[in-house]
Amino acid sequence: TACYLPESFVAALHFAWKYHDDFSMAVLANAKAGGDNCHRGVVLGSIVAMQTGIPETWLRKLRMMEKLRCDIQVLPNHKVLKRVI
Repeated sequence: TACYLPESFVAALHFAWKYHDDFSMAVLANAKAGGDNCHRGVVLGSIVAMQTGIPETWLRKLRMMEKLRCDIQVLPNHKVLKRVI
């Protein structure tokens, strides 16, 4: 298994607090911290992206971004999702 540490969630919250207004700095600081940065990164990226969004410069580098944007548009109308929310 991965090197999951109980402190990872607390560290993710720390980075989210410290870099709450800068997605790029939050993700980069997390990566530079080492350790369990993958698990922290998922939590941290989700929290900070909800506040700031993901920079367009990051999104443009994704090969399938246009398809993903279309899928995201359809998601709220998906019949399975409607049953959940």
